[in-house]
Amino acid sequence: MLQLSDVQGLTLKGFIFDGEGRVPILLSVCCGCRNLTLDELELRNYTAVGIGFRNCMAYENQPVIVTGVKANSTLPPLDFK
Repeated sequence: MLQLSDVQGLTLKGFIFDGEGRVPILLSVCCGCRNLTLDELELRNYTAVGIGFRNCMAYENQPVIVTGVKANSTLPPLDFK
C-alpha cells in the first residue's frame, strides 16, 4: 500500500491502513529510513504483515520509532528482516 525508502525526518500519525483483504504488506519501510516516527496507526485486513521493515539502518541519534500501533489480524503486525 505504501513504501518508504531512504526517508528521513518523517512522522506518520493517526492513519488507518486497510488492505481490504487484498494487500500483503500495508507499509514497507526499507533502505536507510532514519528519524522516522510511526504513531497511532491502525492496520486492518492485510494478508501477510502490517508493517515490514527491510534493511533499516537507523542510527542511535536518528531512530525509527513505532508507538501506539493497533492491528486487527491474527497475522504479524510487524516484521523485521
